[in-house]
Amino acid sequence: MIAILIISFTFISVLAVTGNRKTPVISENAYLELKSLNQIIGADSNNSIVIARHGLEW
Repeated sequence: MIAILIISFTFISVLAVTGNRKTPVISENAYLELKSLNQIIGADSNNSIVIARHGLEW
């Protein structure tokens, strides 16, 4: 009984999530700007951390 309830809840949750298209949080221009930071960071971008002050907005 509990297994059926869990499976049903999971199925309904999956339907609810896949039914709504998610909108991007940032604009296309902001995304491109973030991607351009790779040139500024340099060749070692896989081992770098970029720290931005809190509240920075695009």
